[in-house]
Amino acid sequence: GDMESETRAEILRNLPRDSAFLDVGANLGIFSVGIAHAMPGLIVHAIEPNPRTAALLRQSVAFNKIESRVRVHEVALSDRTEELMFYDNPQNAGDSRILGDRDEVPDASHLVKVPVRALDGFEDFLAKVKADGRRVACMKMDIQGPEVLALRGMRGFLKEHKPAIIVEATDDSLCRFGFNEGDLRRELEAQGYTIERRQDCNLIAKPTRG
Repeated sequence: GDMESETRAEILRNLPRDSAFLDVGANLGIFSVGIAHAMPGLIVHAIEPNPRTAALLRQSVAFNKIESRVRVHEVALSDRTEELMFYDNPQNAGDSRILGDRDEVPDASHLVKVPVRALDGFEDFLAKVKADGRRVACMKMDIQGPEVLALRGMRGFLKEHKPAIIVEATDDSLCRFGFNEGDLRRELEAQGYTIERRQDCNLIAKPTRG
């Protein structure tokens, strides 16, 4: 759709040659796989906690013969290390999510426990980024609610790499964890980012100059 095309274009605008892209909430890989194809030299880190979806994403990466450039990390991001229940939405994979404190508990048959990490303490990811020797120049994040927590867990990473950030900001999702768009904006600003504009459901944020 139009929103996906605009998001794709925004991602590509912020990815220099020989950089890396971080896709938080990669789902089936519409951005991870698509962006890797658009930029043949690019490294992509795809964060996808849903075991079923992550398996399909790995299949897609293998089918497209881009395993050497797309790393799939089967983990959810927050501000701490733990395991949490994840809802695998059978009707809409894009609405699958970590259960928040204010979520209605869905059918238990669609729940699975997943590992949760703060990005700053996610050693496997950090080691791969270091080994690649690439700056992560752009990050897209769409994780259905815990975006503020995930940002809090990556302060060191953001300070080091200073990626452009494209993050979904919808109160319907954020409220599951007790947040709203204002909280998300304040967290970005507190970490040295300026919000350039809103693009459909996303906020576009860049490191503040000076």
